[in-house]
Amino acid sequence: MKPYMIFIALIVTNFLLFPIFPANALDSGRPHGITANSLNTNVSGDNIYTISGGTLAGNNLFHGFSSFHLHEGEQAVFTGSNNIENIIARITGGETSWINGTIASEIANADLYLLNPSGFIFGPHAALDLSGSFHLSTSDRLVFENQEVFNASHNLSENFPEGQPVGYEYTADSSFSSIIIQGSQLHLKEGQDFTLIGGDIRPASLITGAYDASPGIKIQNTHIQAPAGTIRMASIASDGIFSFDNPMSDQSISTAGNIVISDESFIQTGGEALSSSGHIFIYGGLFFGDNGILNTGSKGNSGDIDVYVQDMTLANNCRLDSQSYGNGDGGDIYLTIQNQLNVSETSIQTNSASNETGNAGHVNISAKNMIFDNASLISTDTSGAGNAGQIYLTSQEDILLKSGSEIRSEAWSSATGNAGDIHLNAPTITISQASLISADTEGKGHAGNINVIGSDLMLNQQSMISSSSNNHRQGGNAGIIDIRLSKDLNMTDSETAIQTLSTGQGSAGTIKISAHNVFLNKQARVTSSGLGDEYYAGDAGAINIYADNTIQLENDSSLSTSSRFAGGGQIDLKSKELIYLADSNINTSVSQGWGSGGDILLATQLMFTTQSTIEAKAENGPGGNIQIQTQQFLNASNNTITASSRLGIDGRVDIIQPTSDISMDVSQLPDHFLDAAAKLEDVCTARFHKNISIFSLEGRGALPNSYNDWIPGSEIVYDRPDIQLQHIPNSYEYLDDLCPFTEKEKNPDSSDKQEN
Repeated sequence: MKPYMIFIALIVTNFLLFPIFPANALDSGRPHGITANSLNTNVSGDNIYTISGGTLAGNNLFHGFSSFHLHEGEQAVFTGSNNIENIIARITGGETSWINGTIASEIANADLYLLNPSGFIFGPHAALDLSGSFHLSTSDRLVFENQEVFNASHNLSENFPEGQPVGYEYTADSSFSSIIIQGSQLHLKEGQDFTLIGGDIRPASLITGAYDASPGIKIQNTHIQAPAGTIRMASIASDGIFSFDNPMSDQSISTAGNIVISDESFIQTGGEALSSSGHIFIYGGLFFGDNGILNTGSKGNSGDIDVYVQDMTLANNCRLDSQSYGNGDGGDIYLTIQNQLNVSETSIQTNSASNETGNAGHVNISAKNMIFDNASLISTDTSGAGNAGQIYLTSQEDILLKSGSEIRSEAWSSATGNAGDIHLNAPTITISQASLISADTEGKGHAGNINVIGSDLMLNQQSMISSSSNNHRQGGNAGIIDIRLSKDLNMTDSETAIQTLSTGQGSAGTIKISAHNVFLNKQARVTSSGLGDEYYAGDAGAINIYADNTIQLENDSSLSTSSRFAGGGQIDLKSKELIYLADSNINTSVSQGWGSGGDILLATQLMFTTQSTIEAKAENGPGGNIQIQTQQFLNASNNTITASSRLGIDGRVDIIQPTSDISMDVSQLPDHFLDAAAKLEDVCTARFHKNISIFSLEGRGALPNSYNDWIPGSEIVYDRPDIQLQHIPNSYEYLDDLCPFTEKEKNPDSSDKQEN
């Protein structure tokens, strides 16, 4: 464990509150004072350290220190001429800088770059009083335009570039030291940037156990604010250059370190009163957010939140927000995770506020695996004239939603804008334990579409995929649900559903499903409904399901479309091999009004139904038609197939099976095709000595059945009174009555003797 970690290690449980210390308790035992050691730097004063002199190169002012420490109530004030644009200070004494006071500058609008390869710790009384940007790093070098560098070690050859800094460089010999920020309030002026580039970024609450073995930048119970500026955080664990202007994915760093933000830390580039907000960029190995907030909202255009890490965990009321409070557009949220994303009790949101025209931003998340747990929320909403954003989730392996988690795009009741679309793409997608994917509207705008692409999709335990228009009057249309799978759709348990719904004048959306197999079990349902009233009513949507192999409904599962005072939706089921219905229902209905019932089309190689209902019905309008196209239809017991209208014209039920034209196989028969005389020989000629046949008829049993075959019957007994089996004690006597034996036949030996 590094020495400075010993001083701030805390005994913690799951939630660490910042401890209450008496005045200066945190400073006790800490290094103290600011000492210059090079570059013509001068330090004067006590408690208030005035820093002057330095080495000037163009508009850059360079300073060198052997130590840089501030206790509570102390200040470090940089001075110089107003034409200086950048203050660049290095600390080379080998000590971690303890900052529990204020870093200030009297140079108007000058940016401050502070480098200490041995690391920084900021305490609860740390503050910034700068009119420019603040850049903090534990790197070895500051990189300038034209690839020039300023070394953070005074024993190397000196170079003082005149251009603008463009990034930080770590070498193979770097110590990759930590930056710890604990309970600080670090605020910048509007439009200024805040940069933290360290070896590993973690909060002090985790300076125990395995975390002690690695360096870290730690942010706990801290407020970092750069209104309308850019906040950059990067954790570096290998040699490479971190560029200020490159996207996170383009950084030339092979190995990144850890970033953890916890205990109500608030990282903000926006605010409701700001005309615009800046971006938040985070780059690292592990990013751990524990009850922390990242926010880029403003009344103008909001900034993006861009996270590029190897693994990411967000937990315990962690929030990532980008909101538009005015006419500007909300920022986008990009989470790019190379391996695992774990989200628990966390919200990731982009919103457009009420009565404004700005659009909400998009949410784009990619990872190898994703888990959303404990009522986590990903949402993009609109309450005004702007549209909600799109949501994209892409995984190389699995997406799992459980324990009431939700992916949502919503247009609220005050909105005239549309909800956004939701896109999921992963080999395996599981939605369980009352989790929800929804793209809804409660206003006049339209609901969003939901697109799912993958291999397997599983819904269970009251989970749902839904696109709904819930305005009871002049609402927009519900969206389309489009599910495309290379393997199976499995739905099970009560209230597990895929649905589109309209309760007003908007139409319910179409549901499209294509898969290798489609299985619905235990009251699972796929439904599209238009449930308006006689003044505002929309049509039900269609349900189109295609399977390469099997469509199977069991145990009170259902496919249905329904409407009131509007048209019914059509149901099309097409399967190459089998449609199997057991104690389940396929129905279309129009319960009120003059709308026509929806048609039902079932097409497959083999169709099997038992104790099921296929029904197309209407109230006043024509009933829907039912057409079954199959090579073989096994219609077992207690099935109902009807197409009806209570007051209108009934629909038709057509079962289309193949017929064969046998006319080509009929041959001309001869006029004389049987010679009866040749066939009817003397019955007695069949008799031969001791050749008597026996015919035995025994009981017959049923054939063994498969798992979905008919119930086996009992043994079949044939009672035919006209068939009598008799015991013949002497077959020769019986046959003699029918065909009398000759004397020679009776005694062939005796005749031979007489002849001799």
